[in-house]
Amino acid sequence: MDTKIIFFKAQDGIALTGILFAPEKSTSSAILYLHGLGGNFYSKSIFAMGKEACAKGIAFFAMQQRGSHIADELGYEGKDAFILAGSAFERFEDSQYDIYGALSLLRKLGFRRVVLMGKSTGCQKSIYFLYKNGKKSIAKIVKGLVLLSPVDDRNYDIKNHQKFHKNFHKNILIARRLARKDPDAIMPKKMLPKDQWPISALRFLSTAEEKSIEGKLLDYKRDLAEFKSIKIPIIAVFGSNDEYMKGVIGIDKAAARLRENKFTKKVIVIKRSGHSLYSKKNFPAKKIVKEAYAILS
Repeated sequence: MDTKIIFFKAQDGIALTGILFAPEKSTSSAILYLHGLGGNFYSKSIFAMGKEACAKGIAFFAMQQRGSHIADELGYEGKDAFILAGSAFERFEDSQYDIYGALSLLRKLGFRRVVLMGKSTGCQKSIYFLYKNGKKSIAKIVKGLVLLSPVDDRNYDIKNHQKFHKNFHKNILIARRLARKDPDAIMPKKMLPKDQWPISALRFLSTAEEKSIEGKLLDYKRDLAEFKSIKIPIIAVFGSNDEYMKGVIGIDKAAARLRENKFTKKVIVIKRSGHSLYSKKNFPAKKIVKEAYAILS
């Protein structure tokens, strides 16, 4: 197995980094992995999946995103210009540019069959990319989609605010006012549950507002129209005790909604695991990579 850091740029020119796990024998198949909100591309579970992928004879590329970490500053390739980034400041719709850039890199490296794999918010980003770019040539190399912990962010946020006696709808109005004055304005700490702060007003609205595309993508109480537009094999994996699903919607009901897309081949539930998918301190890398490998075979 060969492991190396690769620098690439998003479609709009933002400079990003990724880590490529490549098997000893040359291959044209790869997994492109997107971590969740505020995560990174070099975690223990990523290395475990990279190792398993190489054992199967396929490559694994974990990419940095403009939503990596909580707060960051990213520059444009070849320009003296920067954006505020990280999970607190990213613009969800711009995530498609990161995925586009990573797929362009993989195609340049000779990969022609790619499974797009998203974890948590990476699920929404993967769905959004395919919904917006499915007919473009770059998307043609994507042969399958794997969703790890595809939770309903908007309805979880509503439940979480109610739990801590926060006025969710009032906060939306305040967030709108803040965002109009300054798109990077941070929401007041006292208004949010502890696990949601820090976050900009605009980022908060991205899942909170009823009409926001990010909030709609996996709102299991709605018709998943964007998800249903995807016409490649889909695998979904839940943890049986996902803390972001409890009191929001049952996994069985979420699975039923996902199966409304006839291209959803499997919905897998990892017993005794939470949102991270770890069970007894073990990450199911072998099971997950096996499903991606089956799509590519």
